[in-house]
Amino acid sequence: MNEVNHPHDVFFKDTMSKLENARSFLKEYLPRDLLEIIDLKKLSLEKDSFIDEKLKEFFSDLLYKVQIQGQEGYVYILMEHKSTPAPQVALQLLEYMVRCWRAKADAKERLPVIIPLVLYHGEAKWNISQQFAALIAQHDARLSKYIPDFHYLLHDVSSCEEDNIRGITQLKVFLWLLKYIRNPILEIKLRQIFQIFSKDYDSKYMGTIVLYLYYGAELPIEKLVQISKESLSQGENDMVSTAQQLIQKGIQQGRQEGIQQGRQEGIQQERQQAIEQGLKAKFGPGGLKLMPKIQKIQNLETLKQVMDLLWKCPDLAMFQQDLATLLAEDK
Repeated sequence: MNEVNHPHDVFFKDTMSKLENARSFLKEYLPRDLLEIIDLKKLSLEKDSFIDEKLKEFFSDLLYKVQIQGQEGYVYILMEHKSTPAPQVALQLLEYMVRCWRAKADAKERLPVIIPLVLYHGEAKWNISQQFAALIAQHDARLSKYIPDFHYLLHDVSSCEEDNIRGITQLKVFLWLLKYIRNPILEIKLRQIFQIFSKDYDSKYMGTIVLYLYYGAELPIEKLVQISKESLSQGENDMVSTAQQLIQKGIQQGRQEGIQQGRQEGIQQERQQAIEQGLKAKFGPGGLKLMPKIQKIQNLETLKQVMDLLWKCPDLAMFQQDLATLLAEDK
């Protein structure tokens, strides 16, 4: 299991690369007049990405080929991960559309239609114009024919009412999670989200959800397992399996960091760091509050026993209790 450096990007692409999810999204959220001339049955995903490497922390994109009135066309979705709208997103779209045209069109051909759509889930309301020409400083009508212009579509998930979140199950789960991933009430909403997911449960997508919640919202594994038990009629084993992989990854990362710091302090630091990574993965910030006690442990066998406790204890309260007993016996 690899480190997820850009969890929003991974979640977006894992979900929207599936044609059934993309087709459902476009069917539900494209304007009706466009749906009358676009054949979504011939939807296909293109492999191209047009975003600069330095901007991939803030944006993701997917390009879909469609038939528009019997001719080749494209729908380009740019997802913005920032908590506030990017003022010059229309300029970025124009740049990416030009890159797409250069990649897709021969010099002798006429350019295909590209329909740009921004998917936004920031905390601040989207309050900038969806018209490219609004970026231009001069507004004299006599200049208009010299100024490039286009309108982009916007789907602001954060401002979307829950009753308006539509589509097939995975798409709805995706949009609900985007809406609440930065919201303090995420834990409460997760119960509703899992209930929606249980209607068409998919074990592989459960892994995608867990990774997004863990890396995107930094929810403790313990909490995710608890909510899944309360809300899902199935899938608990998939949740626990993914959780165990994350915990093991944390321990392995701690071991590697210990090895890299050298053997002299070596095994003691290695085990302490493994415990720290495991506590963070399994119990979140509450688990890390125990590290001052653990950092005082010098006995290697005791540290090994603490690592064993980390695997065995199902919750933080039991771990604290067993740790206190172990340290009392060690004196």
